[in-house]
Amino acid sequence: MPALSAEQVTQRYRRLRPRLLLCMVTGYAAFYLTRKSLNYVLPALQLDLGLSKSDIGLIGSLFYLSYGLSKFAAGLWHDSKGQRAFMGIGLMATGVLNVLFAFGDSLPLLLFIWTLNGFFQGWGWPPCARLLTHWYSRNERGFWWGCWNTSINIGGAIIPLICAFAAHRWGWQAAMLTPGIISIVLGLWLTTQLRGTPQEEGLPTVGEWRNDPLELRQEQQSPPMGLWQMLRTTMLQNPMIWLLGASYVLVYLIRIALNDWGNIWLAESHGVNLVSANATVMLFEVGGLLGALFAGWGSDLLFSGQRAPMILLFTLGLMVSVAALWLAPV
Repeated sequence: MPALSAEQVTQRYRRLRPRLLLCMVTGYAAFYLTRKSLNYVLPALQLDLGLSKSDIGLIGSLFYLSYGLSKFAAGLWHDSKGQRAFMGIGLMATGVLNVLFAFGDSLPLLLFIWTLNGFFQGWGWPPCARLLTHWYSRNERGFWWGCWNTSINIGGAIIPLICAFAAHRWGWQAAMLTPGIISIVLGLWLTTQLRGTPQEEGLPTVGEWRNDPLELRQEQQSPPMGLWQMLRTTMLQNPMIWLLGASYVLVYLIRIALNDWGNIWLAESHGVNLVSANATVMLFEVGGLLGALFAGWGSDLLFSGQRAPMILLFTLGLMVSVAALWLAPV
């Protein structure tokens, strides 16, 4: 491939970066449709199949265990291999499993399908992380990462309404079929849209293109590594990764409690119908969308790309909001 001029490099970067962001946001929002679809039909599923709270908890626990292990393994594999179609294939698989779940009629079968869904859900995040770190430089990454992070909230806000409407009109099976079919179509589209690293596209690194000293320093300090060296150096021997992981577990506990059990609590304890309960849970995602944008932009603009101060501010805000939720009269 002939060398590109500086103007051609800039044109390609400016053309590809927004397109990649759109693909990642759309794709990961679709992953969220097939990840959370079950949560919003659980009240109806309980009645139809006679499942207990323990049964529901077991389905959720096996899903998250499979999801976590898969995300870890997929992250290591994708960092070393970087297959462009990886995310799209995973999305199509989760769509197929949502469709199959709609026809499940026994707890063992539902457990198997949803655990397998967790495995393919782990294929969504690693490609996004790789693209975000290779196409967007350190001093601007908070903005782009914040924009991508809205995909979680977009998917989380849409799925309660889709599932509630479909379940109310045609039964809980339709609420599983709808996101499944959507994700199969979007997964097929995604396999043709994503790209590799800038170097694989014949471009210089994003640090060189933007002349970002923070990114250039990180690129110099992060030479290519083998799989075992990457695992040992960047994770096992990195105390910051362990600290961030432990912190995120605590945040995730709050998120899962509200997202997975909020509509059941509203329906059973307060007699709220499924549509209203899911709409209430949707507000959690609306707040998350605004928070994601503010956290990303704020860390770039207020703290010069340093993320720790913004994490501290948001953690304090989370502590206050959880305390308020606990103390609020219902």
